[in-house]
Amino acid sequence: MIDCPLCDSKNIEGEDFCQQCGQPLSDTHLAHPPTAVERSLIRDRIESLRPAEPITVRPDAPVADVLKLLVERKIGCVLVLDPDGELVGVFTERDAIAKRAGKLDELGSHPVAEFMTPAPQTLEIDAKVAFA
Repeated sequence: MIDCPLCDSKNIEGEDFCQQCGQPLSDTHLAHPPTAVERSLIRDRIESLRPAEPITVRPDAPVADVLKLLVERKIGCVLVLDPDGELVGVFTERDAIAKRAGKLDELGSHPVAEFMTPAPQTLEIDAKVAFA
């Protein structure tokens, strides 16, 4: 049997995808990691990192206010949630640098939705660190 690297469910030898979660099993034949750090990346779950509660903003929040929040909280990103609390994007320091191009005077009042990365991929808290 092959253990799925994402959900740990047992799969029959030769399966291409985990029957439980759909994760590709094509790299399960690779050698075991040689160091403790590499082994922990494969073994440990995201929850073991004790991630902080994410800071969230609405899509209509002015980008200048969001940048101020990043600086005040000493964080690199915020999650953008719609009024129903659904994740619609993420705004990062990189978005600020790449998409604003130093034009805070002109663009500071624009909504963060214009600059965020839409539809980010997410993982469940019990996913393995290696997938993060």
